[in-house]
Amino acid sequence: MVTLCHVYLTYNIILLHTPPQDIRRSNLFIYSHQATIPTALLQPLKLTYAYDNYVQELRKRFRATSQVARENVKQAKILAKKQYDKTSREKTFQVGDTVLLYDEMIRRGRSKKLELKWIGPYTVTEKYNDVNYTIKMGRRLIRVHAKRIKPFIEH
Repeated sequence: MVTLCHVYLTYNIILLHTPPQDIRRSNLFIYSHQATIPTALLQPLKLTYAYDNYVQELRKRFRATSQVARENVKQAKILAKKQYDKTSREKTFQVGDTVLLYDEMIRRGRSKKLELKWIGPYTVTEKYNDVNYTIKMGRRLIRVHAKRIKPFIEH
C-alpha cells in the first residue's frame, strides 16, 4: 500500500541525496548524470483504499505478525531449554537423607554477603515427585524444590 506520505518521503530522500550542480538549473544531476526519479513518483497518486479495506489488511498484518511472534517464542523456548540443559544436573534424594536448605531470607541489619546461605541439616521425610521433597525442620514439615536443597556432608 503506497500512501501519500511514502511517495513524498521517497521524493525528498532522492532530492536530499542529489547534490546541486548549479542553483539556476532545474535539472537534477548526480555525478554529472541526470538523476532518475522512480516512475511511481511521476504518476499521479491513486488512493484506492477504503476504510474497510484498510481494516481487513491491518487484520491480516496483525495475524501474520502474531504468527511470526509465536514461532519466534517457540524457537526461543527451545534454545533456552537447550542452553539450560547443558549445565543443569538432576538431583535425587532418598527418604532419610540429610540435606542443607538454601536460605533466601535477607535479615535486617546484616550483610547478605557475610550471611550463611545454607542452613540445616534437615532430614528428607517424603519424595513428593521428581523435583519436590518434604523436609523436617524442627516440628514443621516443609515442601521444597530440589534446587533449594543439597546433600549434607559431615566431616
